[in-house]
Amino acid sequence: MIRRAQSDMSFHRDGHQSAYINGVVGRADSLSWQVLDFLTDAYVGMDSSGRVLQWNRAASSMFGWSHQEAIGQLLTELVHICEEHSDCALRDVQTVQSLVGSVSPHTLRRRDGTDLAVEVFITAVDSGPQPTFHVLIRDLIEIHTVRRSIGATFKAVFDNAPIGIAVVGLDGSFQRVNQALCQITGYQEHELTQLTFQ
Repeated sequence: MIRRAQSDMSFHRDGHQSAYINGVVGRADSLSWQVLDFLTDAYVGMDSSGRVLQWNRAASSMFGWSHQEAIGQLLTELVHICEEHSDCALRDVQTVQSLVGSVSPHTLRRRDGTDLAVEVFITAVDSGPQPTFHVLIRDLIEIHTVRRSIGATFKAVFDNAPIGIAVVGLDGSFQRVNQALCQITGYQEHELTQLTFQ
């Protein structure tokens, strides 16, 4: 550890400090991009004029444009934002700036012309004279599908559990009961949901 620190100090004294720092920053940028590229949500890095600087794999999959095709293009052209959608707040950079820090629903259009309901989260980072925007886009249809699947799984486990299970409200009322609990208590489901736990 001490040898490493001494070699780093001599490295800096030799006038190579900026090369060393640039190497560290370059490795950090590379790692950051690797993380962003493998997100399940679409990620778009955008300059202040609305041109795409970064476009991850999920964005390619979601919208149909490859990384190479997307870089340098206006985001509004790639996601086919059209005037007939009243919630297309991503039409211009001024509107994008007003959305920074919030999650908002939008309808965007894929390359193939199909519409896609999404949630958009935007952050801005000052990176020189103009901010850089970082946009995360989540497919709402996929979210609803997963939620339905989880709900169906929970219902199947709840209903078929060999032990008695109840969902109880804050007021002590039985909100939901399974068949095993009905057998244990001797009550029917509709009777138990009329009772309170307390």
